[in-house]
Amino acid sequence: MDTLKIFAENVTIKFLQFNGKKLTRSVYTQIENKRFFDKDVSFTGDQVLGYILDKTDKVLIWSKTGMLRKTTMTPYSKLRKSSPYLSAEKAELFFLLADIKYTLFDNETFNEIVNYVADYDLKVEKVKAFLDKITGDMQIFI
Repeated sequence: MDTLKIFAENVTIKFLQFNGKKLTRSVYTQIENKRFFDKDVSFTGDQVLGYILDKTDKVLIWSKTGMLRKTTMTPYSKLRKSSPYLSAEKAELFFLLADIKYTLFDNETFNEIVNYVADYDLKVEKVKAFLDKITGDMQIFI
């Protein structure tokens, strides 16, 4: 018969503090939502501080010129390279997140629009590479 063994583990829980004060849910809700990429998919902040799991979304906490910012990462993680099966909503989301202007006519597919946007696939790869750097050890608890 198998025996059940219980092992003790040390767990580190990270908190974000400013001037000795812990980031609380109240403060978190007041942090301004901002895009963290410009239209060339370059990070616009100064520093990534970590991420918070907020219900079902990962929210990146970052700073720019001494100000806290937050951005929901879930839409970025759903981006896919262009293909015959690229959904309109995923391509549109990318255009909105990257602040790319476009016009979609009634009979035009999003894949036709993607062809007009320079380096779409390269930009999606750049987003994925950035998100891959946001690892589990960067989670912040509030």
